[in-house]
Amino acid sequence: MKITNQQLETMRNAMRAVVEHLGGVEKVKAAFSDFTPRRMLWDIWHKAEVNLRYDDSHPFFVEGRWERMVPHNPSFATDLNYLKGCHIETALAKIGREFGLLP
Repeated sequence: MKITNQQLETMRNAMRAVVEHLGGVEKVKAAFSDFTPRRMLWDIWHKAEVNLRYDDSHPFFVEGRWERMVPHNPSFATDLNYLKGCHIETALAKIGREFGLLP
């Protein structure tokens, strides 16, 4: 299944919240300077995705391993099960360029 415009907007907003929480684009780029841009985008997406997918009762939120940066969105979490990794990767690259994380 391809990513819809609504799903892309949800991803964009969630990733923007994570980048802002981490201190902004320049701080994120500096923190990931030893990693590939692809790794940086997937790590940001992972933080956003677990926030969208899981509510605050998840053990990692309860234990403090994860930090709430984006509101839980159960309908988007269900949609994620049907998205192909290559479609997510394309969306991440598009979002990364929009944010200035990629050249």
